Amino acid sequence: YRLLEHLSKQERNLNNYLIEFEEKDLVYPEHTIPELEYAFKHALTQEATYQSLLDKKQKEFHLQIATGIEQLYHERLDEYYEELAQHYSKTDNAEKAVEYRLKAGEKAKKNYANDNAISYFLEVLNTMDEKGFVREHWKLEAQKGLGELYILTGKSVEAEKVFHEAIALGEKLKLSSRELVRLYAQVCESLFWQNRFDEAIHYAEMGLDLLGDDTECIEAMLIDYQIAISSAGKGNVKEWGKRIQKDIAIVDKLEYSPELRAVYNAIAFYYSCSFDRDTGIARNLYKKWEALAIQHNDINSLASAYAGQGEFLEGKGDYISSIVLMQKALELYKRIGENKGLCYMPLSIADGLLVLGDIDLAEKYYIQSISYAEQIDMPIYTSNIYIGLGNIAMCRQDWERAISFYQKATTPAWDRPRFTKLMKAFLRSGNYDEAILQFGGDDNDHKDVLPDFQVQANLLESLPVMEEAYMLLNKSDEFLDLCHHLKERYANIIEMYSFHQWYLEKIQPSYSFLTISSDNDSQFGNINSLWNWIDEFGDCSYHIRDDSKGIEIHSANGRNLYGNNNSAPRLLRQISSDFAVEVCISSVSEDKPQIGGLLIWKDRYNYVCFTKGIKGQHQYSFDGYSNNKEIDKGRGFLPTNDNNETYLRLERSGDEFTSYCSIDGENWFTCGKITLPMEDPIQVGIHAIGMIDRTIYCGEYKEGNATVFRILKLWKN
Repeated sequence: YRLLEHLSKQERNLNNYLIEFEEKDLVYPEHTIPELEYAFKHALTQEATYQSLLDKKQKEFHLQIATGIEQLYHERLDEYYEELAQHYSKTDNAEKAVEYRLKAGEKAKKNYANDNAISYFLEVLNTMDEKGFVREHWKLEAQKGLGELYILTGKSVEAEKVFHEAIALGEKLKLSSRELVRLYAQVCESLFWQNRFDEAIHYAEMGLDLLGDDTECIEAMLIDYQIAISSAGKGNVKEWGKRIQKDIAIVDKLEYSPELRAVYNAIAFYYSCSFDRDTGIARNLYKKWEALAIQHNDINSLASAYAGQGEFLEGKGDYISSIVLMQKALELYKRIGENKGLCYMPLSIADGLLVLGDIDLAEKYYIQSISYAEQIDMPIYTSNIYIGLGNIAMCRQDWERAISFYQKATTPAWDRPRFTKLMKAFLRSGNYDEAILQFGGDDNDHKDVLPDFQVQANLLESLPVMEEAYMLLNKSDEFLDLCHHLKERYANIIEMYSFHQWYLEKIQPSYSFLTISSDNDSQFGNINSLWNWIDEFGDCSYHIRDDSKGIEIHSANGRNLYGNNNSAPRLLRQISSDFAVEVCISSVSEDKPQIGGLLIWKDRYNYVCFTKGIKGQHQYSFDGYSNNKEIDKGRGFLPTNDNNETYLRLERSGDEFTSYCSIDGENWFTCGKITLPMEDPIQVGIHAIGMIDRTIYCGEYKEGNATVFRILKLWKN
């Protein structure tokens, strides 16, 4: 009415009509600022009034209102895109209707009104089809906006279809190579989330061919990133690292773009992961991206920066700070309706809570995550959620429920966490034969396509469960036969890695160390100045037992010696030249798992761990790092005596370290040898691990774990 008053001055009685309608309670002044506006009081009255108009008259009114808005508010027309789209859509001017729907869609997309934006873009495309006219550049913009929203909201199949159509139209319009490559990158993104990695790499390589020598631009970064993540999806870690290293040299030369958020996160992750583990650079990159996101008011990138920093802190063992940042990221993802983030963040928070032993709250976040996963088509997330729920069921010793969840998980052929989880669930339930059958998964044909590094990873995860199952079935010989068969089958691959000791072998120590150290304190009666207590987060503790015959180390949840997480509590002392160290370890009580052992330490890039309990109560692991490269040298299974005591021994001879374990201190088994050059002096001592696998130690264990160490002996030549 306000507009009709402006356009039809001859209607002098309009104000009188409005007063009359208001008195009859038909309309009311909806707004007085910035201008007086009336609205119908009841929707039925409005509809009846509207339907009483002839179709021709309706179109005239809508056209008058639309043109009036354009005339009155031409200086701030963006405030009225929605009204203009609505009114022009009810006239014969389809071109104007499409123009304003496209603008309204872009506006809604910018404001993260995702459902509204999707509706506008779909209306643009449908109107063009129905009315038989095409503004091809408008159509392309609608396709791009729609595809980007489909990716944002997790509709990867729909996104793939739209971007394929956009590429065909872009080629017809003879877009520049860079413009076309952006579309190729979006196709790759949609394929990645469907686990179609080979196809994603194919389209990315097509994009690189289009760019030719134009390799230092945003588009090249986006394509390289797609190749990197799809290569990682296939298990090709070397290609992933090569691509990320290439991006590192270029990304800082480029101007800020929200599209680079994933590239920045990938580079930061590269520096913080086990390939480089340069945590200082990684932290600075995350902080830099956070500052840029705030500067440019880019909520999605800010959420991504928080999420990345959360993962970074989790990798360092700071789970509490990690969860705080991930919760901040989750709130931002809620604001913008980013369904992948709404699915992924609760999943990551739940995983952290599980490590901390807060089982009930972890389950709530898993359930929250799966409520979003149902809205999107991303099997990677769905699979991990089911694995998480299976882990919760394992904590509660609900084996059947755990098995059901693990069976619902689907993963790429090479990525087999659910099969190892199923093995553990069947083992805990007492179904040892079924645990063994799960070793091959549900598709044995996939065994031959495992990438090299995943063969080793699967063996490391599966062999402890396999050996325990065979032992409980009194079939130890069959386990040895299986190991020999697998060693032959994967001989070439295994030779590339350091994992050679698949089970314990009986052998006696050299006993060549005849002189016991003069400062040896075999009963831990006191901890003298030679010993250094290391507790990075200050949440662990040690104390001398009342009988002065041992020392207890209590480790908080999440404390580990792996990758960037060097937070495991430890007591170390300096030593040089060849030596042998021996200790007797046992559990403090049934209420806390016992995970700990001997440690040889030079620095965070060079150390050797000989640990009991990581893979199970009777499991032994011999591993570490050499020049920042992970070493998984050996493992084995050895049941303890009634006192649950085990003797661990490490001998150094030059650069070679040999591990031994025994349940009586007389009959020994080796867990392997490690060759690790380390200049003197180095440190030797004891450590405890707080990273509890709750599919092995089924329970909450909110207070972490504890290990008793006694009869420490140290010999030197």
